Amino acid sequence: MKKLIRLSGIIMCLLIVNIFMVNNVFAVSFDENKEYIIDDITSKAYPVELDVNFINQLKNYLYKDDVDVNAYQARYFVKMLAKARQADLKAKTTKERNDVFVKYNDAFAALGLKYEYDSATRNSYYIDSMGRIVIDKSPAIKSTGEDLKYIKEGMPEKYGFFLAGIIALIVAVVALRIGKRKSLEMYAHSTYEPIQVKEKVGRVKPKNYTINYFKMVQVLKYFYYPFLIAAVACMIFYIGYKNSDSYALINSIKANMLNSQPIYIDDDTKFEPSQGNENEKTLLAKNVVMPSNGQQYGLLKSDKNGINAPIYMGDRYEYFEKGAGTYPGSMLPGFNGTTLIGAHNTLYFNGLKSVKKNDDFTFITTYGIYKYKVLNKFVVKNNYDKAYNLKASGDSLILYTCYPFEKFKGNKNDRLFVYLKKVSGPSIYLGNN
Repeated sequence: MKKLIRLSGIIMCLLIVNIFMVNNVFAVSFDENKEYIIDDITSKAYPVELDVNFINQLKNYLYKDDVDVNAYQARYFVKMLAKARQADLKAKTTKERNDVFVKYNDAFAALGLKYEYDSATRNSYYIDSMGRIVIDKSPAIKSTGEDLKYIKEGMPEKYGFFLAGIIALIVAVVALRIGKRKSLEMYAHSTYEPIQVKEKVGRVKPKNYTINYFKMVQVLKYFYYPFLIAAVACMIFYIGYKNSDSYALINSIKANMLNSQPIYIDDDTKFEPSQGNENEKTLLAKNVVMPSNGQQYGLLKSDKNGINAPIYMGDRYEYFEKGAGTYPGSMLPGFNGTTLIGAHNTLYFNGLKSVKKNDDFTFITTYGIYKYKVLNKFVVKNNYDKAYNLKASGDSLILYTCYPFEKFKGNKNDRLFVYLKKVSGPSIYLGNN
């Protein structure tokens, strides 16, 4: 009986510890060591200048309470990051780039992160011990104009060789036909005897090269006719498919995406909207839970424009199939920064086409309710990074999607940006008291 009571007590203690850990995991915690890292790498005295999107992603990672950094780790990371960045700017040879990889890996190991490079997309990123992408160096908004110029001109690059092969085959067929006709004319008007070729045994055997040429054409036509017919059929099918709505939809969804490199973990944590007061002014950091990459942390609504979009942390391909994605290099609502969110105009942001100045939006997160009002909107061509400022202070929200809305076939290389200011919602106080 005593053993049973002891076992029950142990199980109860484990359950209590588990509940405590689940409720507090990823809550915001910002101590003096984390503050030292951010203050040092953003100071004017720091040896290298770091991109604001990199700094914001590092902040989002350090804010989590499961990230412990002691004084030695903080100082080591700051020093090694500067060395790695300096070496990165100077690296030219393969050996120098390998050394850069080692330096970056060494620096981020102090924070429990692993440096990885995706050769397919030529982008580097950092993952935590759970395999989640923490810092992503991919561009905020992918430009499809230059990468997909062949589609824009009506023929994808991978079909270039196919088209060249068809043209070469047609030229060969025409050349053979002309050669055959010329040979027939020459043979019909010829007054000399066929060429005589002596064999090794001494006997003479007539051999007419013109007749052999006709035989060669006769054999070849069994090859090039079926191939030419199949090639033409493929081209007709492709042209018809390329101009169909199904191709346009696939092209719109896949080609106009943001970052599409692999995800290690797709977080399916159930979204629990905040039940707090929307007029709340301040929220203690310890009461805020930071979302992980792939996790839904919000819901954006505008009844007037018919928008009801789940908001995910991160801007990978999979998130845009389920809702809208937050660029990880921006800040979350309430953290005194710019929040940059995008989605497909064929799916969750189709309602942005009717947005007007002073329209109201509600952003419900897991930790607070935020109200926004539309300031203005612009269409931007290619230079997307000029359309937003991640260094700006104050809470603001920027929404973007592909443009134009009416164009359904091909790629949409322009982007519509909608700018909103915060009307109400809690500001996050990074102190824990």
